[in-house]
Amino acid sequence: MISDIFTVKSAHVTFLLWGTIFCFIASAIIALSKGIKKGRKIILICIEHSAGSLLFMDAIAWAFRGHIGTLGHYAVTISNFLVFLFSYVVGLWYSAYVISYVFPEKLTPKNFFVPAGKVKLPAMFYVAIWSSLAGIVLTVITQFTGFLYYIDGINLYHRNTMYPTGLFVGMIPVAADFLILLKYRKKIQKRVFTSLLSYVILPFAGMIALLFTYGISCVNIGIGISSMYIFYVTVREQDIELYEDAKIITSMQEGIIMDFANMVECRDQNTGDHIKRTSLYVKTIVDEMMKKKIYRDELTPTLAHNMVKAAPLHDIGKIKISDSILNKPGKLTEEEFEIMKTHTTEGMKILSETLLSTSGSGYLKESIDMAWCHHEWWNGKGYPRGLKGEEIPLSARVMAVADVFDALLSKRSYKEAYSFDKAVSILKNESGSHFDPLVVAAFLNAADFLRDALEFILPGDR
Repeated sequence: MISDIFTVKSAHVTFLLWGTIFCFIASAIIALSKGIKKGRKIILICIEHSAGSLLFMDAIAWAFRGHIGTLGHYAVTISNFLVFLFSYVVGLWYSAYVISYVFPEKLTPKNFFVPAGKVKLPAMFYVAIWSSLAGIVLTVITQFTGFLYYIDGINLYHRNTMYPTGLFVGMIPVAADFLILLKYRKKIQKRVFTSLLSYVILPFAGMIALLFTYGISCVNIGIGISSMYIFYVTVREQDIELYEDAKIITSMQEGIIMDFANMVECRDQNTGDHIKRTSLYVKTIVDEMMKKKIYRDELTPTLAHNMVKAAPLHDIGKIKISDSILNKPGKLTEEEFEIMKTHTTEGMKILSETLLSTSGSGYLKESIDMAWCHHEWWNGKGYPRGLKGEEIPLSARVMAVADVFDALLSKRSYKEAYSFDKAVSILKNESGSHFDPLVVAAFLNAADFLRDALEFILPGDR
């Protein structure tokens, strides 16, 4: 018999049951979420639990409506009592939820029902809270007096003459919350404001409708829909907030990493604006390779982006080299040169450790390859590992061309700066021995652009 009752095909009951399931699932998701502030999280769980219980009790009330017998009597009596009770309870929690956005961290158990301490909450908040409590009291009184409604002998629910009083009491907290929202709307994000406003509009419209209609749970359905919308917006805003937080953290991490690179450049008196120029060269070469479809299977847009972003970090290992060697006014001895060569492995170690502790910076992998391998030669005679040909990561092969080209154009204590044409000629001659021929080809195609860039974009750098 009970199974027959619960298989009622009424769209009304079906909607209420589906709403119940949604609210309880939403409550569980919120409970497991780590991105919502604790106080707001508890209130939202209470809203979803109360709304789910309200919809479930309403479904029970409708399913057992007119069912004669002891089971029907208790089911209809208890479920209708809980429907009224939870409709006021949801309103109470909703008022608290609004305040959690208007005055974050200021709502506490001590000032929930009465003003307490130095923190002053809006007077309308207490109007809403005590109106909801009044509705709860009226619901309890109705169980003994039939003040708002009564159940007849065949277990049918009927409104009593004082039923509009219950609706009026329910309208007070909704109106109070509406006034709070209007007054403090600038403190609330637009999407959140819309979701909070939905709880004011839908249940209030349902209350008005109930004054003229009978047989549809207008208020309860409105509460159910608005609680679903509030849940959706809360989860969406949480994701956006977490995304924004992640972007901020990533930006800070990247800023710290770039500061290291700039620190190295400041220590190395020989390099000038080496970072700026090599970044330009890498971008120019990569753009030309993409245009000519060189290494098209390997050089994806993501890799190209990461290579350009990683370029400033290729010499970060020099932070471990002493100033006496880094800024020696003359050619390095063989022993000093061996120490200088360690900047490649030191750079790899620094960036590898950074990669382990940094999230969201995909370019760091390329920066590791560039720092570690930009002194490898195409013919295998480079350092530190003696890699050969395509064993050398593509990003490092590009950086090798950019790094040497800038070194050729730059003045050192042991040499004068070469002319642009002379530097280009040297790169061309070392294609296939020192450098990847295809990377050099891309560089040569863009040589005229680089000549103009160095003349007009970076004047005085050479």
